[in-house]
Amino acid sequence: MMHHDPGGSSCQAHYQPHTDPLRSEQHPTRLPLPQEGPTCSHRRYSCREPSPHIRSFRREYAFGPDQAVVEAWYPAQAGGQAIAEILTGAVNPSGRLPVTFPADLAQTPRPDLSGLGTPWGTPVTIEYAEGAEVGYRWFAQQHQQPLYAFGHGLSYTTFDYSNLQVEGGDTITTTFTVTNTGQRAGADVPQLYLTAAAGEERLRLLGFQRVELQPGESRQLTVTADRRLLARFDGPDGIIGNWRIAEGTYQVAVGKSAHDLVLTAGTPMRGN
Repeated sequence: MMHHDPGGSSCQAHYQPHTDPLRSEQHPTRLPLPQEGPTCSHRRYSCREPSPHIRSFRREYAFGPDQAVVEAWYPAQAGGQAIAEILTGAVNPSGRLPVTFPADLAQTPRPDLSGLGTPWGTPVTIEYAEGAEVGYRWFAQQHQQPLYAFGHGLSYTTFDYSNLQVEGGDTITTTFTVTNTGQRAGADVPQLYLTAAAGEERLRLLGFQRVELQPGESRQLTVTADRRLLARFDGPDGIIGNWRIAEGTYQVAVGKSAHDLVLTAGTPMRGN
């Protein structure tokens, strides 16, 4: 989750999917973590009973059995207040990860860099063969389950998605309903993804919306895709060509992250 303050701070929480951060009725805002603390320059702020403390980041921490993590990026001078508001529940976090955290280095496109360890100044060639399938797209193409997916984030409440409707033609327009099914007010960020285009598997973020809801409140949202996100470049050499939308059925999904897709539907698209 992410909370912004006037000083430019942000705070984010995420946890393993099987863990419920609200499992303690006496401490509904407590995110318990293991006792061992990591080491490195990247700062993380975490909470364990009986009080919050500051910890830094190391590889074992990121890939360990932590139940919950509150992470601050560029917290600036008001970061302490932002983190305290998240940990005490004064603010319900609602940020989403803009990157993918791999479960293992082997999941990445190049776990071993060409020329790593060669003397300084040695010419090295690194091939980037993944093309447009970078970041969360790479994990989807390789059918890899990351540790924390692009778009992932937590809240002290829960949300449900329903009533997905899709219109095609020149672009894709979707409407769906978001409901706060928890006991606290909070903000959610439902995300619209393209999952297949004219028979070709292709994961692309088409859009998202942030919505604030009271407990039990529902709201209908509309997300329209930018046409360029539906197109593919048809130049055989990757240089000369045009961006085109192939005619056919396009599949889309509304989800909580790139790897947590809740509603799916298809619609025909005109080619151009």
